Amino acid sequence: MRTLTVAKQGKADFRTVQDAVDHAPSDGSIIRIAPGKYREKIHVGTPNIELIGTGKLPQDVVLSWNDSAKSAGGTGKSGSVSVDADGFAAENLTIENTWELEHERLEEGSQAVALLMSSDKAVLDRVRLLGAQDTLYANSRTCHDNLPKDGSAPAPGRTACLASRQYFHDCYIEGHVDYIFGDAKAVFDHCELHSRHHDTVMLTAQSKHFPEEDSGYYFLHCRITGQDVGDKVV
Repeated sequence: MRTLTVAKQGKADFRTVQDAVDHAPSDGSIIRIAPGKYREKIHVGTPNIELIGTGKLPQDVVLSWNDSAKSAGGTGKSGSVSVDADGFAAENLTIENTWELEHERLEEGSQAVALLMSSDKAVLDRVRLLGAQDTLYANSRTCHDNLPKDGSAPAPGRTACLASRQYFHDCYIEGHVDYIFGDAKAVFDHCELHSRHHDTVMLTAQSKHFPEEDSGYYFLHCRITGQDVGDKVV
C-alpha cells in the first residue's frame, strides 16, 4: 500500500491531511502525519485509509475543527473528521471538536461531533477523541436502507442486517451528553471514557433502529473517569 506524508512544514508530500486523503489511490493509503495541530475539516471517502500520527504520544498530532449541529446544518454534518468508506484505521493521534470550548452552549444545536465514522472493519488504536455533546458518532450505513422511507416505525420481523464493525483499542473518549452514540457494532477494548462536567452526563446512546439490527456496544476492561466520578472499571 502506498505511503503518503503530511507535515505543516519541512519535507513532506502534503501540508494538509485532506490533500493527502484526496490524492490517495483508490485502493487506499497509509498517511503518516507529523506532529502539529491541523485545523481542518476532514472527509474520508476512499476505502482503506490509515492515518498514523508520528509523534511520541497521541497528543502530538491533533486534527481539529469546531462545527456544531447548528453551524453545520445537522449533527451528521458537524464532524471534525467524517469517514464513510470501509477499512478506515487511525493510530496515535487526537481528533477534537472545539465548538463548545469556543461558543456559549445552546439549548438546541450544541451537538458537535469529533469523529463521525460509518466505516465497516474500522480500527482505532491509541486515539484520543475530544468533544462535549456527541463526541463519537459510531455510525453504520448498512442497516439504514431497511428503515421505512416515510419515517414510520420499522415493521416487526424484518430481515436482520449486520451493522458496521468497529474496534477501538486503548482509546480515550471525552464528552458529556451522549458522547458515544450511533448504531455501529463496536468493541471498546481497554479504553478510557472521561466525562466532562455537565448537569446531565450520559456516556452512551446506542442507536439501534429495530430489534433485528445486529448492532451494539461492548466495553472490555474500560475505565470511566470524570470530574465528578471516581475511577471505575467496567
